[in-house]
Amino acid sequence: MKKLIITLVLCTSAFGSFSVSAYEKGDMLLRLGAVLIEPQEKSDPLSISNPPIGSLDPILGAKTGLGVGNAWNLAGTFSYILNNNWGIETVIGLPVEMDVTAAGLGALGIEDVATINILPITVSLQYYFDMSDSPFQPYAGFGFNYAYIGNIKLDDSVQTNLMATDVDFSFDDSFGFVLNTGVDWKINEKWFANASIYYITLETDVEADITQSAVFGAMMASPPIDATLETSVEANTFIYFLTAGYRF
Repeated sequence: MKKLIITLVLCTSAFGSFSVSAYEKGDMLLRLGAVLIEPQEKSDPLSISNPPIGSLDPILGAKTGLGVGNAWNLAGTFSYILNNNWGIETVIGLPVEMDVTAAGLGALGIEDVATINILPITVSLQYYFDMSDSPFQPYAGFGFNYAYIGNIKLDDSVQTNLMATDVDFSFDDSFGFVLNTGVDWKINEKWFANASIYYITLETDVEADITQSAVFGAMMASPPIDATLETSVEANTFIYFLTAGYRF
């Protein structure tokens, strides 16, 4: 799907000459369909900040961190055309469930960490290129994104393998930027197909409050202890849309 969308966006934007806008002031465009969410994550090492154990990398002899898996979802966009060339758009859809995994914790028997729900709230200003006598309408935009992260469901293996009485993970919400480009293919005056690509910047601080962990206590040659695990994850994300659209 990703290669198909990129090919459609790049190829169809070359059709037509630049003279007449495909849309008019006051038009509203609703696009709904399938999306592929592909994070490009980069994680700081996992570290124990309280008590001051520090990074787990030298202790476990491996590079530690958190990762976020790809996901599919049903979503879309809603656009309002401001004039012949400019419009404003927001992404709409249900929260996306994504898997969080751990790297470097194989010695502790931990790989799957949790599932989380991410709801991106974006607002983009878009430029619609003038196209004369062409069924294709390319556009590009820039805006802002707020990502709400919630509904964290911890994998049972985490608490079991840490020999802890409780583990409570939290992910900070994220504020960042969004870039997007796409192309509409008009079928008739009302209906059209769309392929588009979004790039969203996302960074979250992660904290886990771990109660009475025998594993972390053993690292300090002590009985089970309470510990705070921290890291920061940069998960800048590509979102690929393949949708059907309707013009109001």
